[in-house]
Amino acid sequence: MIRFESWVDSARALRGIHKLALVLMACLCVFAVLFAYEYLRGYSSLYETFCFEWGPEEQDIVNGTLRIEGTFEWGKKYFNMTVRINDDDYYPGGDCLGLVFDKNNNSVIEPGFSDDVPYYLAAGNYSWYWKWAVHYGDGRLVTADCIPEIPSPFHTATFKENVGYTFKIFIPRGSLGKAQPDSPIIILFGDISIQMIKMNWVSARIER
Repeated sequence: MIRFESWVDSARALRGIHKLALVLMACLCVFAVLFAYEYLRGYSSLYETFCFEWGPEEQDIVNGTLRIEGTFEWGKKYFNMTVRINDDDYYPGGDCLGLVFDKNNNSVIEPGFSDDVPYYLAAGNYSWYWKWAVHYGDGRLVTADCIPEIPSPFHTATFKENVGYTFKIFIPRGSLGKAQPDSPIIILFGDISIQMIKMNWVSARIER
């Protein structure tokens, strides 16, 4: 009888250990899933698309309709954006993409001098650092006291005939101030005329 009771007690103890192991394994699986979700969410917290068009009567960059479209995401470390522009000529020393972020996170990007300093990303794969800059409501971007960074630490640009430009942008989140995924962004494109007489600009506002 004593031996039988000892066997029963041992079996009960083993069943208890088995149940405890199953509970621990389930808890570990839940923790792993939650950790993976938070990790991936931190690196891809927002993914958006955009597309803007200007007809021939609204711009002097292409003969037909100018289209600027792309995608962007606010990663944990970088703001990443891909922009496609159906420009019909390549001018690395003049054509450029501009981005203005709401660095003070007040939901307002006003033309003129402000804390919302724009990024000037040239088609020739260089960018500009400046002590001050100003953008105008009609889409123009003007900078002064500039030092070019070659190659650009913020983007790469390529051009294909009958396709246009593709800009791939990667700006550190730390350089964007208080800008958040729901903050507005101004996107600009400047194209120098073939005669190199003037710079033609278009601009649009990206909002969620």
